[in-house]
Amino acid sequence: MAQVYLLSVASLILGGMLAASGFISRRISALAGIADLAEHRSLVITVGIVSVLVGIAKFFLRAPGDTVPVAGDLLPALAGIIVGLVLLLDKTSYGESGGEDAVQQGRQALLNYRDPIGLAAVLVGIVHFLFPAVVIL
Repeated sequence: MAQVYLLSVASLILGGMLAASGFISRRISALAGIADLAEHRSLVITVGIVSVLVGIAKFFLRAPGDTVPVAGDLLPALAGIIVGLVLLLDKTSYGESGGEDAVQQGRQALLNYRDPIGLAAVLVGIVHFLFPAVVIL
């Protein structure tokens, strides 16, 4: 479905830019406004939820011209789920205290790599947009 394909590309690029907003705003002054967008909690949570849901849907719905029935869009699906989780964990971890040590360590380990995960999601989104029929992209 073309709609899910376009939503996947848009959520990967926007979610990746929001996840890596600090890095992007420091490196590219023209995109400094993305850091302001990343401060809006409701926007980030919405993009995170959409990214996770579209990532899960990409396991079952194929891109236009894709010939592999299942997991033809493996990288966009995994990238969408991971960047969505990073966005959700980043904005929902405020105010939480305690919790299991393993859960907190896992959350912190994922959030430590927020910038590389965000940049990788943007890259996967751009490559997926340019080459929609490539298997695993």
